[in-house]
Amino acid sequence: MRKILGKLIIISIAVIIMLATKSYATGSFTISASKNTINSGESVTLSITGNNAYGEVTIMATNATVNASSRFLENDTKTVTITSNSTEDIQVTVSPSANGLGDIDENPITESKYLTIKVNKPVTEQPNQSGETTNSGSQTSGNTNQGSQTTTPEKSKVATLSNLGIRPNDFSGFKPNTYSYTTEVPNEVEKIEVYASKGHNGQAISGIGANKSLKVGENKFEVVVTAEDGKTTKTYTINVIRKEAEVNPSEENPNENEPNTEEPDGKEVEQEVFGLSELTIEGLKLKPQFQTDVYEYTLELKEDIEKLDITAVSTHANTSIEIAGNENLVEGENIITIVVKNVNEETGMYEKIATYQIIVNKILAKEEIVDNSEQDKMERIIIISVAVGIILIIVLAIVVIKIRKTKKVYNEEYGTYDELENYENKSIEEEIVEDKPDDNEFYEEIKKIKSKGKRFK
Repeated sequence: MRKILGKLIIISIAVIIMLATKSYATGSFTISASKNTINSGESVTLSITGNNAYGEVTIMATNATVNASSRFLENDTKTVTITSNSTEDIQVTVSPSANGLGDIDENPITESKYLTIKVNKPVTEQPNQSGETTNSGSQTSGNTNQGSQTTTPEKSKVATLSNLGIRPNDFSGFKPNTYSYTTEVPNEVEKIEVYASKGHNGQAISGIGANKSLKVGENKFEVVVTAEDGKTTKTYTINVIRKEAEVNPSEENPNENEPNTEEPDGKEVEQEVFGLSELTIEGLKLKPQFQTDVYEYTLELKEDIEKLDITAVSTHANTSIEIAGNENLVEGENIITIVVKNVNEETGMYEKIATYQIIVNKILAKEEIVDNSEQDKMERIIIISVAVGIILIIVLAIVVIKIRKTKKVYNEEYGTYDELENYENKSIEEEIVEDKPDDNEFYEEIKKIKSKGKRFK
């Protein structure tokens, strides 16, 4: 019995240890690039994979631009786009940010990861002794006794820019693979300069320069980039909207052509502001609350979604509404621009323009990960409590059985245990029978039964 009890206790302890110990791999993260070698001006996708890692990492790259400076890992894979802006190799560094990075048990991860992306060097042509041009740095092939043969590398097909903008009143948010931009300038700005930077050596750029005149309303400028191969082209479009001049008529000499803003009783009639009468985003709340004459809003996005469903309604008829920047949202700051334009049916020109801007700050909160960790701990506590309760019940049952057996007397005749109380009662009856002096044969039989510990019948 003791051996069986000991084995049950050992098995129970082993079960508790197995249930209570929930092993996790040590937290870490890895980085990899979609290409190990690129041309200057080309882009590459960097993948950051968390292995039991939760928290924020910071991404930095030399000789390149990165479309996001940080990413929030949730034991998954996040990506960023890195674009070369030099002929030098790209050095990528991904490190745990100051906001913290750790595993599910909140053990900190401090190790940084490094990666080098090779950038092809441009090949320069040099004349040889015969006057022909050869590409320096190219490898020779074939039999040298028959004359060296050179391989000419393929010319670049990259037609993307590394930067684009205007002066003055420059806009922000340029991306090499985004080809249309809309910005607004005050009425006082009559001329601008369009500038651009090459994304690869050998490119040709047209459409840039200074002293580009602006008319009131929309002005469209196109910048055409031709790659080194002379065939591949990309066109960037900049829509510059010049505001109308503000008119402040004198109260003493009102303009007869202006609409009458007074009612017959002398009360002033409020003119409706041009723009939007409604602006909502499904499931989210703008700050401040929307008003037609408020043109800038902020919004916090704590969900991992890439597109917002925006409802915009104009205050006037014959208007067009353009929404840009509400797709492919990344962590950090995103800018959504909503332009409302009033079109003159006769001339086809835009008479009124209103621009609204929503700054979306996409944040993936770490508190959600902490809550999951607490839930896992609670589950383990419940499992351990149930296991301990089962073991106590088993031990208690074994003890009760053992106590009950100690109160019985073994009956050799029948091979069973009899209750001690019944046996004692029978013993008293046997003593009474032993007092009978007239039946010696019965008396002798009783003594034999008693001496053998048998039950009296």
